[in-house]
Amino acid sequence: ELSQGATKTYEATSGRFRLLGTEMGDIRGDFYFTLKNITNPDDSLVFTDGYFRIWLEMRTREFPK
Repeated sequence: ELSQGATKTYEATSGRFRLLGTEMGDIRGDFYFTLKNITNPDDSLVFTDGYFRIWLEMRTREFPK
């Protein structure tokens, strides 16, 4: 947490975000990114092996518009 409620903003400099398909109604995929702080290029984050499953609650299993 930064002092006085300040925030940091990062932008992706490389990486990949893939949708791999659906499984039992869940959308699943994986990702990896390198992110740089837009105000301090010496500050970076690296996500090397991310995975997600998104359960869609609606009967249509579609993202809301």
